[in-house]
Amino acid sequence: MTPQHDPPASLEQLGWRQCSIIEGRDLPDLARIVDDYTDDDIFIVLPYSCAVVQMNFDKEPNIELFRVRRTAGRDKGMQFGRNPRSLQLIMEENGAAIFVNGSIHDRFFIGHHLLVGLQPSRRFSLSDVHSTVVKNWFAKRYLRNAFPTEFNRRARTAQIELNTALKASSDVSDLLGVYIDLDPHDEELEDVDDVYEVKTVFLVKENALGNIQLNTIKTNFERALSECEGILVTPVETRSETDMLLSEYRSMVRLDDYDFISYRDNQDDPTII
Repeated sequence: MTPQHDPPASLEQLGWRQCSIIEGRDLPDLARIVDDYTDDDIFIVLPYSCAVVQMNFDKEPNIELFRVRRTAGRDKGMQFGRNPRSLQLIMEENGAAIFVNGSIHDRFFIGHHLLVGLQPSRRFSLSDVHSTVVKNWFAKRYLRNAFPTEFNRRARTAQIELNTALKASSDVSDLLGVYIDLDPHDEELEDVDDVYEVKTVFLVKENALGNIQLNTIKTNFERALSECEGILVTPVETRSETDMLLSEYRSMVRLDDYDFISYRDNQDDPTII
């Protein structure tokens, strides 16, 4: 009688998904692929979960990994996606919070088959918040909208003032984004007498229309923008998410990504070992 054998566990059964963690020491084959590899390297699985658990390796032959390394100190400028090229995450190691740093360029492809028979690290894990930070940080590299260089030059002081005010404020977690309709939207105006016309909307949650700090920041931004040479400003509006038409949303460009505000305000500040 032929002995019966259980079929090998699928990648889904093994627990693989997007943002699963691989420890360098668990995949020594990475030493042939990864520059400056060490056993202490930590790798975050990047593809979406359906691709990660795909068992047909002809369809998904490779898996992309993001390398991070433990670091001793907090760097707020690298947290929650503020920096486009460097990222600091708070990861758990055996239940205790640690800081890890990574670079946008520290990404590597490995053969998908290498995950077979291997389980994600049980020692390290990412919270839902920091998993979302990773996904959005990489997505922004390809989705970020660009304004004309000349407009950015003219509006620089106003943008700096806005960024400073939002980072310093303690009550702006209901801000969903600062959106701009720019005319012309894709031209470099060489003559300062040729003006960029700017319509700006502070998009907020429904219950935040009366937020005093946000309204103060909005008023100050309107004043700062109107003081920039070569920019014509219409009154800055505060609009709720239920009051923004889809046609308006599609025509406007997000001035910058302030998701770090909601990440920051919803993330407990852990004790770091």
